[in-house]
Amino acid sequence: IPSREEYRILLDAIANLDGRASQSSNLIQLLALSGMRLGEATRIVWREIDFEKEQFTVSGGDVGTKNGEVRTVPLFPSLRTFLEVLNNPNLPNSTDRIVSIDSTKSALASASKQAGLPQFTHHSFRHFFVSNAIEVGVDFKTIAAWIGHKDGGMLVAKTYGHLRSTHSNNMAALMK
Repeated sequence: IPSREEYRILLDAIANLDGRASQSSNLIQLLALSGMRLGEATRIVWREIDFEKEQFTVSGGDVGTKNGEVRTVPLFPSLRTFLEVLNNPNLPNSTDRIVSIDSTKSALASASKQAGLPQFTHHSFRHFFVSNAIEVGVDFKTIAAWIGHKDGGMLVAKTYGHLRSTHSNNMAALMK
């Protein structure tokens, strides 16, 4: 899981790449700020973002979500800010995808190598989202609903419960 600092360094490194770097950065940020799976993030369209109700819908497009169910998720403040920057009022069409690429694997590899970071995957940023939510105190059941798990938080606790050492150290300091 990238630390918050590694996340910032990675985005800076991607910005220094040629070509479709901005779209790669957009996809990584969408994954990291929403907790969506790669297929969900690459298929989400602008009409699924409701700025007024402060929520977004994860439908998975024509393929659907992993568990086959559509879910509505709060529009987290950092995600909202990111989307507002992308959302030019003259564009986009409501059926346009938020990101136009399906993968940023090569940009991730190049940027990670260039910045001297571990090789992160698309799924690393789902873990990043969940870890950030856990670290600020969001309960497992709520996180599970946000990311499309149907088990009330058991898988979140088991799979994503490996917190970064900085958080563990901060929690240890509370044990007086």
